[in-house]
Amino acid sequence: MTPFVLAELPLQFDRPWWLLVLGLLVPVVLIARRSIGGLGPTKTYLSLAFRCIIILLLTFSLAEPHLVKRGEGVTTTVILDRSQSVPLALKADAVHFLRQAAEFKENTEDRIAVINVARDASIAAMPDVNSRVSNGVEPGDLTATNLAAAVRLALAIMPEDTANRIVLASDGNETIDNVLAAADLARANGVPVDIVVLEYEHRNEVMFDRIIAPSRSRLGQSVNLKLVLRGQSETPGRVTVTMNGERLDLNGAEPGESLPVTIEPGPNVIPLTLSLDDAGPQKFEAVFEPDDATADVISDNNRAMAVTFVGSEGKVLVIDDNPAETEAFRNALRDSEISVDRLEPGALIDGLVQLSGYDAIILSNVPRHAFDETQVRELH
Repeated sequence: MTPFVLAELPLQFDRPWWLLVLGLLVPVVLIARRSIGGLGPTKTYLSLAFRCIIILLLTFSLAEPHLVKRGEGVTTTVILDRSQSVPLALKADAVHFLRQAAEFKENTEDRIAVINVARDASIAAMPDVNSRVSNGVEPGDLTATNLAAAVRLALAIMPEDTANRIVLASDGNETIDNVLAAADLARANGVPVDIVVLEYEHRNEVMFDRIIAPSRSRLGQSVNLKLVLRGQSETPGRVTVTMNGERLDLNGAEPGESLPVTIEPGPNVIPLTLSLDDAGPQKFEAVFEPDDATADVISDNNRAMAVTFVGSEGKVLVIDDNPAETEAFRNALRDSEISVDRLEPGALIDGLVQLSGYDAIILSNVPRHAFDETQVRELH
């Protein structure tokens, strides 16, 4: 849509080319004066005015006019990174700085909106002249950062009667989506994005990068795990590993079950060999605990998880509400030397980890409403 602005009036036309029809007023007036020349002056002018008004109304209706209310203010949408990667003190300083900056607005029509973001983005304050920058309610899961979702949400709540801009306060450590693509979308809509960088440094930190484990194995085989950790300084501690919630003895004949290690600066790889004696999904979880608690600032990143699916001779899961209805069927499978497990719908609590250990899943007279949306996707 290319609007045509009439002088300084807030009047716009969606189809301004129809205004060219107004050029017909001149020949209409000339022709009309000849055809109604026998009338008196009053009737002549009324007739001409009536014809001109009809042409004006038809032209304006075809040009699709509308009034535009023009605002003089600016709406600033502040996006606050509330994820756990940003230290609490730095979050508080960022809120204090942005609150002071927002209070010294030059125009009383300027508005403020606030969006909190971690794994999900949530609106803390809608665009309003009385809104204030504040912490608000934490946006759910703080273990991840989706800055792109926050930028898209900011674009969605922006009013159309003011200019708009986005201020993003973050450490830039995004783990979900791509904020640069969202920033390009904002730029395409004429919305500038300003960045307030939250800078910090952890001098003493150990982070569990990942557990490298095979995705599949066979019953009775041994698997080789690699525990990958990163450190900033030499840090002695202990590593504990559980398989399906049960602690494994990593220390051999020595006292205790955890393995003593010393994390060196940079990447560290700890190899382990484990025997798989059960079929189905085997969930490994490893935790690093430093000997000196002050040697590791953030303890939440000291754990990692991996899953290996162990195949067997064949395993079937039957999900039903009434075990009597499927008892004969389950017995027939067992007679065919096929392993069978039975669960009720409410027992599906571990998602794909729980389901992936089966070669087939059978639903017997289970209604759709017995599962939530996540469980339906996992079953598919």
